[in-house]
Amino acid sequence: MENPQHSHHLSAFLQIKHIPVFIGFTLGVAILHFILTCFYNVYFHPLRKFPGPKLAAATGLVFFYKLIRGEEVTWETETHKKYGEIVRLGPDRLSYVTPQAWKDISGPGVGKRLENTKDPSTLGPDIHGVATKGLCTGV
Repeated sequence: MENPQHSHHLSAFLQIKHIPVFIGFTLGVAILHFILTCFYNVYFHPLRKFPGPKLAAATGLVFFYKLIRGEEVTWETETHKKYGEIVRLGPDRLSYVTPQAWKDISGPGVGKRLENTKDPSTLGPDIHGVATKGLCTGV
């Protein structure tokens, strides 16, 4: 059986007059969260040391806005002209224009040892065949 006193408090809270207060509180918390996240992204994020527009560093909305308007490439080019070879275009987005950066980021890992040897997808071809042979049936 429900506690009548508990039920009374719940129904009192859910009255129409309390809904604007609840909506206002929820919006206030959401706005505060957005502001604090922007502050963190600009001043405490691991990418804070890279140059770029502060508004773009604060929120990904700037990049998204430029993207949907078709201005992304022009904006990135202008940003690189203003800030240099490496720029921060969003809270978690960097852009590089040097050829060496492309090689360092996307180039082959010649001579590098794979770290996660427990994952079968990281094993070399000689070990991979032995490791996966037990998974095949009827061989």
